[in-house]
Amino acid sequence: MSLQKEVMDRTAQTAFLMRKRSDDLSVQKAPDHLRLASLGQKALEIVERLQQRDNIGDFAQNLLEITGSLSTAVQLLNQGDLKNAASVVEAALENTRNSIIDMRSAAEWAEDEKASKSLLSLAIRLSKSYELLREINSELRLWGQARRAMVTKDDREEASVILRDQERALSLATKFSEALKKSIDSDTDEIVVTAFSAKQNMEEACERLRETNFVAAEAHQRQAIQDVMRLRRSLERGEIKYQSASTWAEEDPIELPEPVQTTSAGGFTDEIRNYSDQQVPARFEAVVRAYYDSLMKP
Repeated sequence: MSLQKEVMDRTAQTAFLMRKRSDDLSVQKAPDHLRLASLGQKALEIVERLQQRDNIGDFAQNLLEITGSLSTAVQLLNQGDLKNAASVVEAALENTRNSIIDMRSAAEWAEDEKASKSLLSLAIRLSKSYELLREINSELRLWGQARRAMVTKDDREEASVILRDQERALSLATKFSEALKKSIDSDTDEIVVTAFSAKQNMEEACERLRETNFVAAEAHQRQAIQDVMRLRRSLERGEIKYQSASTWAEEDPIELPEPVQTTSAGGFTDEIRNYSDQQVPARFEAVVRAYYDSLMKP
């Protein structure tokens, strides 16, 4: 447990610095999420008006998907959830761009001039929504780049050092949990479940450290410490009941097989003599005689 505490303390210290940097970044460089939400609402209203037109034809599904994405993006932006909003806006931007390209292509191949003009008009109006989306996406992308740059080379090196010690603690936890499971001979015993919970939290901490996510790693490390402390109290109270020796290996009675009845050596020799008396060609007589003699030798 002391090793896990040392690992957690070091992770917590780095996580604190990362949170401070993140907070500073949010104050200094985060875009105005309410302004972006307002732009998103305008883009949404444009697409909603296009949906009410009679000539959208095969593009009804495209507009429906764009509307759904924009509605989600506006909601996330109003909540200040820039990270998730960024991915939704990027997907909506791509969908809108592709739809505009398809509309213009369909206009070129339209059989009559009226249909062609209608599709071009649809593409032009959707382009207005696209421009608003592109502005939102640009600001969110710059903000995302600043957040990613927040993790420095020193942070990654520190994560590697902590990860090495965390993997050592995980190795010990794995051996202990497996030995405990074998001793108690149960997967559902509360103490065994707690031991494997500690192991799982250490595994999660390792994964988060590989991602240089100190904050998430610290959370799993704290949970692992709590699991280990519960195990320690159980050991001190003598609550762990080990499996009895008789359970480890049941001594089943061993039944010896019945003796196999075999032909006696004398009977075998008599059979050889009977065959040896049979007539054989003269040129093979010496060879056959030598063969039978070798069979009857003790």
